Amino acid sequence: MLADSFAPEFAASRSTWRDVRVERPRWGSAELFDAELRSVHLVGGKVDFLNLRGARLTDVVIEGCTIGELDLGGVQALRVALVDCRIGTLDVTRASLSHTDLRTSDFSRIDGFEGLRGATIDDLQLATFAPTMAAHLGLVVG
Repeated sequence: MLADSFAPEFAASRSTWRDVRVERPRWGSAELFDAELRSVHLVGGKVDFLNLRGARLTDVVIEGCTIGELDLGGVQALRVALVDCRIGTLDVTRASLSHTDLRTSDFSRIDGFEGLRGATIDDLQLATFAPTMAAHLGLVVG
């Protein structure tokens, strides 16, 4: 377990994490691109920029976190949950999501809507992002 860690820049790209619990981190940027995370639980804390681009995520839970920008571009995710998180920007460009639960988290912006395929969202999230999704798809609503 890693608890109450503080780092302006947390660099762990291309690393492997197995059966890890991280509690209340305060990271400026966390560079975990191309990493493999299996059975990882991140609880509480604040991360300004969490870069998981190209990572492989299996059985990962991010719970009760505030994240300024979460980059999941190109990730391969299986059984991932974002639980009660506040996220500024979520980037899922070219992501492959399977059994990914986003229902209880809030997002200010989502980039790469096509990457949401395989995710579960709730009715409120759908209603909130409907205009942006429609514009992304080139739909005219009127």
